[in-house]
Amino acid sequence: MKKIDRRGFLKVLGFAGVACTMTALTGCDESSSAVVGDGSVPLSRLEPLNGKIEWGNITPEDPYGNIYAQGANYSVLRWWIDKSSVEYYVAKKYKRLTFKLNPYKYTGKNSWDYGKIKNYIGDELVKVSPEITQKTTKTVNVEVDITGAEFIKIDPVLTIGETGTSIILWDAKLWP
Repeated sequence: MKKIDRRGFLKVLGFAGVACTMTALTGCDESSSAVVGDGSVPLSRLEPLNGKIEWGNITPEDPYGNIYAQGANYSVLRWWIDKSSVEYYVAKKYKRLTFKLNPYKYTGKNSWDYGKIKNYIGDELVKVSPEITQKTTKTVNVEVDITGAEFIKIDPVLTIGETGTSIILWDAKLWP
């Protein structure tokens, strides 16, 4: 085994210190998929009480070649896999849930091919996102007031239609 001199040791220690400092300053860790320095908590950091969202599952590309992987998280919700609701225990810690929606590249072109997200506090429906179709060219931003909620539920509605609908759910965050 080769002996390391003092200067080499200090270099390695310096690099390790910089890496630790950057992790602390940016909020990055192994469970984070993006830098979150705005005070929010990515929904992907919470463990679902019931159901599942597979975060980072496949490349989130829309029909126009845009990729939506730059937010805090992303998931392509596919009609044949992700059609059940997901419930989270939020313990009245958060006031808002925000997320963005875009069509996935293989979303059908017919008028009956659409996806949307229903949002619940407990069992009460509180918000329904606009319908996302193949022709949705701009990102749809959704904000849900969850003040005082113990449990929230996200219920994707994905039509089967001719080819089925898949949508991109991304940058889903909880705000204190």
